[in-house]
Amino acid sequence: MYLVRSLYYPQPNGKVEAFFKIVQNELIRPHTFKDIEEFKEQLGQYIYDYNHRRVHGGIKYQTPFQKLEKVTELLT
Repeated sequence: MYLVRSLYYPQPNGKVEAFFKIVQNELIRPHTFKDIEEFKEQLGQYIYDYNHRRVHGGIKYQTPFQKLEKVTELLT
């Protein structure tokens, strides 16, 4: 029951909306794509960079991948 209810809290929605705003501002608006395939390729690269190279202030200026590694280490 908790898992289903947690999807409707504003926090997850806000995080998703913030991510889409970042993608719009950093990838979509500044670029012109010749076709959907180029967009998919660029989006894949952007998401990789977002998770592995771009530091995030909300997680103490680490990349999401670095944060995942630390959390995984603590849990194992």
